[in-house]
Formats: sequence, C-alpha cells, structure tokens
Amino acid sequence: MGAFFRVEKDSTLALFAKGVQTLDIVGQVKRKGLLELEVQWRFKLGSHWLTEEQSRQVLQGSWGGEKHPLLLPELRLIQMLPSQATALHDWKRSHKDKADSPSYCLFSLFAEVPVKLDLSPEVAQWRESLCAPPREEQGVKLPDFLRSYQRQGVLWLRHLCRHGCHALLADEMGLGKTIQALALIATWPIVEKPHLIVCPASVVPVWRHEIKTFSPQLNMQVLGNGCDFLTHPEPCIWITSYTRPRQHKALWESKVFGYAILDEAQFIKNPATQGAMACMAIRAQHRIVLTGTPVENRLLDVWTLFRFLLPEFLAERRHFEGRLDREPETVRERLRAQIEPFMLRRTKREVLYDLPPKVEMDLVCPLTLRQRQEYLRLTEQAYTRLGHQLTLIAREQPLYLWSLLMRLRQVCCDPDLLPWCSVNWHHSGKINILVDKTEAILSGGCKIVIFSQFVSFLERVRGVFGRLFPSLPVYELTGRTLDRKQPVTAFQEHFGSAVIAISLRARGTGINLHSADYVFLLDPWWNPAVEAQAIDRVHRIGQQNTVFVYRLITSGTVEERIQQLQLKKKRMFDEVVQPSHAIAQLDHHFRSLNDLIGLSSWMKED
Repeated sequence: MGAFFRVEKDSTLALFAKGVQTLDIVGQVKRKGLLELEVQWRFKLGSHWLTEEQSRQVLQGSWGGEKHPLLLPELRLIQMLPSQATALHDWKRSHKDKADSPSYCLFSLFAEVPVKLDLSPEVAQWRESLCAPPREEQGVKLPDFLRSYQRQGVLWLRHLCRHGCHALLADEMGLGKTIQALALIATWPIVEKPHLIVCPASVVPVWRHEIKTFSPQLNMQVLGNGCDFLTHPEPCIWITSYTRPRQHKALWESKVFGYAILDEAQFIKNPATQGAMACMAIRAQHRIVLTGTPVENRLLDVWTLFRFLLPEFLAERRHFEGRLDREPETVRERLRAQIEPFMLRRTKREVLYDLPPKVEMDLVCPLTLRQRQEYLRLTEQAYTRLGHQLTLIAREQPLYLWSLLMRLRQVCCDPDLLPWCSVNWHHSGKINILVDKTEAILSGGCKIVIFSQFVSFLERVRGVFGRLFPSLPVYELTGRTLDRKQPVTAFQEHFGSAVIAISLRARGTGINLHSADYVFLLDPWWNPAVEAQAIDRVHRIGQQNTVFVYRLITSGTVEERIQQLQLKKKRMFDEVVQPSHAIAQLDHHFRSLNDLIGLSSWMKED
C-alpha cells in the first residue's frame, strides 16, 4: 500500500527522547523587614535554571501536590520528586502562597529535608544566632531567688523574644514555670504596653500570690467584675481565667499586649472551643505558653498551642490531621523537628538533684464476689445489646458505651457507687487494700493524698476513715469546694498524720501538697497526663521525703485496658515532646468490645 501522508518532525521533538526529567527545588530565603522572610522558589534542571515564567508554571502545576509530569515544550517532560512536591505543597498550604512569612517559618522549611534552601547571609546569621545557647546580657541582673535551671529558662525565653519568636516552656510540673515567666516580665519590661495572663480559674490566686511574693513591684489587676482595660487604662499585668476570654474578646481584639501568657495551656487543646478561638484573637508583642503537658491525648493538642504561638508555622488543621492519619510516624518525627527550637522541656530528674526520689507501684486489688457478679452482669447486658464490633458501637452508640465504661469503672472501685447497689464497704476490694495500707502508714505519722475521679467514692472513703480512724484529720478538695485554699493550707500546716481527698478531675491544679509522703490513685484515668499532674502536686520543689505513689488496679478488668492505653499515650508524648479519651478513638486501640471490657477468664471463677 502506498503512503498517503508523510511525517515531519519538529525540532523540539528531540527534547522528549530522554523521557521525564527530574527538577531540583531551591528556596531562596531573604530578610524582609525586621521579623519577616521572603521566600522565592527556583527550579533547576541539571545545570539550567528555569525562567520566572517556567517556575510560575511549575508552581501552578504543583498546587495540589501532584506527582504527574508537567509538559514544558521548550524543556521536555519534567517532574519533581514526590517528596519535594509534597513539601512544596505543604508550604504553600501553610502560608497561603504568600511571598513573605514570619521569620520563625524558616524552621517549617527546615523540616522539609528534600528541599534545598539558599539563605542570604543575614538569614543564615539569624538562624545561627537563634540556635545558639542563650547568654546573659551585660548589665542585666536576674532575681536571686531563681535556681540555676530557672535562670537558664528565663534567658531562653528572652533569647526567643529577642529573635522575634515565641516560646513554649514545657517544664515538668513543679519546676516553677510561673516564676520564670514573672522574672522575664520584671527583668525585661515593656512599660508602654499591658500584659495578659490567661490561666484556669483555680490558678488565678496562685499568680496573684506569686506576683506579690516574687515580683511585688509589678502592678497587677484581675480582669472581670467591672475591672477591665477601659476602667483601668494604665499598663499593668492583667490576669484572667479561660472562662472569660470569649466574654472579653471584643476588648482585646483592639488591644496589643506586651507579653501574653497562656498558663496550663492544655485547657485550649480543643481548637474548636470558644475559649481556644478567643485566645487565638489575642495580639501581643511576645506570646508565651506554659504547660507541663503540651500533648495530652493527641497531636492536635500541640498543633493548637502552636496555632496560638506561631501562626502560619504548621499546616492547616484539616491538612495536618489528614497527613497524620496517612503517615503518623513521619508526621511525629517532622513535628518534633519543627517545634524543637521553640520548646524547652526539663524534668525534675534532670534539674532537681536535691529532690527526693519518687517510687511508683501498682497495688493489685482482687475483686470481691459482689464486684465480680456486678461486672459480669453489666458486660453480659452490653454484649446482648451492642454485640462485639467496637468500631460500630463507638460510632452509633457512643453515649451508651461511655456510660457502660463509667459503670464498670465504678464497680472496680466499689459496687456501692452503682445506683441500684447498697452494700457494706467490705465488698470493695480497693477500700480493703486502702485501709490496710493506711493503718501501716499512719503509725509513722505520715501524710496521705488520695485521688479519685469519683467524688462519691472519696465521700465513701471519708466515711470509712471517720469510723476506723476517728482522730485522723481528713480534708477534702473537689469541684464543689468553694474555698480551695482552706483545706490545702490546713493539710499543709497540720502537724502529724493527715489525709486529703481530692477529685482527680480537679487534680489540685495550682496547689502545693509537698508536705505529703504518700499518694494513692484509687482509679486510673484514660489520660496519663492527668495522673502526672496530680502526682506532681506532691513531688515538687519543697519536698523533703521520698514520695510513694500507689495505683490501685483491679487486674483483668477495664482498668487494666486503661493502663495499656496510658502506655501508648505516654509513648506518643515521649516521641514528640522528649499524650483522647474520646470514644471514637477506642477502636484504634482495642479490636472488640470484649477486648475493652471483658473480664479475664481466670477472674470469672468464684
């Protein structure tokens, strides 16, 4: 057959003979103003730099993080490495495709290992200076009451402030984060602006006391009850609780503070709450977060803190959580690298060489016959109603599942906590163990702190102690206690044996119980950080004796599963910082309802 057409080859067709070529990405970073950076993305194909127009086409083609080749006729088929495309995509999503960004966003870039950065001399010097250890400034004298590690903490806070960055002081509880923050304000004041401290309501008196004790020269006001920025316009330190920010949001949206400090900042860990959103509206020259538990339940906790501290630093929430679901290990490593320059974490073991040791142990409490009967009855009813598919149950009947878990935990403590039970305290294996231990401890004149999630269980224990140890002072601190200072002061100042029973949910936030020697955790909580906060009220600065911590656990029950979940959360905390009890997440850790609540076979026997 004869040819009906002929083929003519364009001169550019030869460019495609080699197939798809890989681009190299270079981020050229320059200083723009005092605290901003300008990032220009350049692309290189071998030794050839792409023009601005070609770079623009590549950037447009990489908006969705695509890994498909891009056709540029004058260059051939080109593409970025998948890791580079993802890194560039993440950057653009985080920074809204802006050319300029805050200086601290440079460390967002450094977390993207595949992307090469070309830093201007000014930017390179700034980065080197920020990463260098902080040094004392000539002519500046820090307060004498600071311990050596606290001095380093204050200098570190100041170091970040001088570099236009914001700081997360994550020292373990009991190491004096409050006085470090106050020393910063007192030593490097910003006299023309007011300062703001947001903390839990129970901690407001603590800040007032610490200011009067350590920095009496600082002017202080408590926000609320008619006292606000309008009635008191002169600069001072404003103290308010997390319950008030949404009420005063309109006020401080028009105010720029010198220092804005969020204390116990885990209170804003849920970014969807009104309190968290109100805190995000706070504007300040220097922002500081204080918390010993930056990660309590999930990595979104630390994302929320850095949303306040360093806007634009991390990806948008939806993108962050999406990446976390797909690549949890990679995201954890990357997040740790990103936040490391802006977080300081010290533990008591590292810095308090004179602090006595803390001894922690589990006390296994056998179920009594009545406890075992009630536990089995509740679980059998649950299997009949719910089946065994935990994922389906968590999605369709979360409230019933949560109620079931609470009832089972109550049985593990004392069957008398159930509304339909009325039994003698001897039917509680935990109270039997607690009474035996208490008798031995009291003979030595020691003090005891008892924590439980269930206020009714604490009241039950108080009643038992009142009958068995009538001369023993027993104090109480729960969410219903109006004057929190009174029982704590009485317990601290009492000479001889004494007991204070505290709700684990209140967990003694903002109080000092260092006169105690023994801590009893009557029931485990889903979050290990909550237990740690409770223990640290006793094992802290001022403690003279070894602290013995007892966890009362009924083995073979849901309490044992809670401990397993605690270990997983603690590993997550250690991976990112050195820790949700949400029903929807239980199926990530347990395969079935029986795995979560089933009584171990050897426990079912009489």
